[in-house]
Amino acid sequence: MECCNHPDREAQGICVTCGKPYCTDCLVRLNEKNYCKDCLKKKIETDSPKSPTPLFQQQQQQDSDEVLDLTSLDLTNIYLAVIAFGLFLVSIVVFAFSSGNVYLGILGFIILLAALGIGFYYALGLTQRKGKN
Repeated sequence: MECCNHPDREAQGICVTCGKPYCTDCLVRLNEKNYCKDCLKKKIETDSPKSPTPLFQQQQQQDSDEVLDLTSLDLTNIYLAVIAFGLFLVSIVVFAFSSGNVYLGILGFIILLAALGIGFYYALGLTQRKGKN
């Protein structure tokens, strides 16, 4: 059997798409299959997407990129969140028992401000981390 492109050469394989015999110069092996160069070119053209990604898919991808991955948080941010929440709870308890005692009221207010500051610092760290991803 002779090559379709080179009649003077012996065919070494058959294209899996068109079924024609080809020599080693005309065959291309891909995924354990023989393709002629024309069929391989058509296969690549049909397998690769030509149309751009629809706008709603681009928006969906962008939205999923903006979601904060909670598994990527470092321990510092987790500790800050726990401390801020704990201080908030302590300030509530101090306010509850500060009836008439000005010093306890001031202490509770200071603890509440510390909790808010740590919470703000925590949120700022999350925002900066989100910008890096």
